[in-house]
Amino acid sequence: MALPVSSISQMCQSVSEFLKVRLDAAANSIRVIVGHPAAAEPKATDNDHRLNLFFYSIEPAGLGEPAAPDQPWLVRLNCLITAFGVTEGTVSSGENDLRLLGELVRVFHETPILPAITVGTYAVRLRAVFQPLAAERINNLWATQNEVSYRPSVAYEFALGPVVPSEERIEGPLVGAIGAESRGTMAARTAAFGGAAAPPPFEGGTVDTTIGDWAPLICFVHAGTAAQSLALPLASVAGFTPAVWVAGDPGATVTMQWSLWDKTAGWRPEGSTVTASPSSESIDPQAAASATTVAVPLPAITATSQALLYAARQYTRASDGATLEVRSNPLLITVYAGT
Repeated sequence: MALPVSSISQMCQSVSEFLKVRLDAAANSIRVIVGHPAAAEPKATDNDHRLNLFFYSIEPAGLGEPAAPDQPWLVRLNCLITAFGVTEGTVSSGENDLRLLGELVRVFHETPILPAITVGTYAVRLRAVFQPLAAERINNLWATQNEVSYRPSVAYEFALGPVVPSEERIEGPLVGAIGAESRGTMAARTAAFGGAAAPPPFEGGTVDTTIGDWAPLICFVHAGTAAQSLALPLASVAGFTPAVWVAGDPGATVTMQWSLWDKTAGWRPEGSTVTASPSSESIDPQAAASATTVAVPLPAITATSQALLYAARQYTRASDGATLEVRSNPLLITVYAGT
């Protein structure tokens, strides 16, 4: 029975699939193999070139706080990439080794950010970082490979990627409003909150659409007021459709997407997406009553929960042609029990 796919194996395999496409492996008789170098060495009767990816170590990210057992753990994947070329006519196997490695280095130099893959529930884009190896380091690596002689190789680090736990932590709700209350006795510290709570004000702003990676700016328009957080009683949710003011390049297209939270499942994407175009490049909260808005229906809500909305747009990065996504500021709706 085959072993289940793991986060590590999925990320390593994604590097292999990326190289197969960028090196046009099928047309150029190149086999891209994930394993130790001895397994990739061609036999005398083989006619295909080999490019072997030997992931020899896994290291922690070294950034931020240590992850809890029920949280994704970010790691760096260290890989030794070895070329095994074969002789073709007057081109020696050694020359083909250099041709393979030369193309590989060019590909990672031109496209250091690899295409997005999904690991568990996470969208991951690994970055290829060239790792120059000193003679001592090269000797240490190849000393463990006594079944095969040294071949031209390069080393890369692929980072950062998540090790996804089998049971993830359910993240809590977000703060939608803050308030304060004074109580005269310690016995009242567990009583229900009776003070006044207010959501943070929406300050507005202008989107600089002259830069390629500009992000949309959005807000709710409710009762003639611009807001980034609303609170609704559960009984009124079914008849409520938020009106959203979208700022950015009026000629662009953005996609509105909801995420829903409840105490049993945590945060997850829900509901249908809505496509819209920004109505202006800026949002002035004082002009909310006359703003052009987009109706963005809520996902189905049947219990106390929270709904988070953001607008996303895709753009093509000029430096390498990669398609990236940028998101707006989030908007929050808190659904509470009662009236």
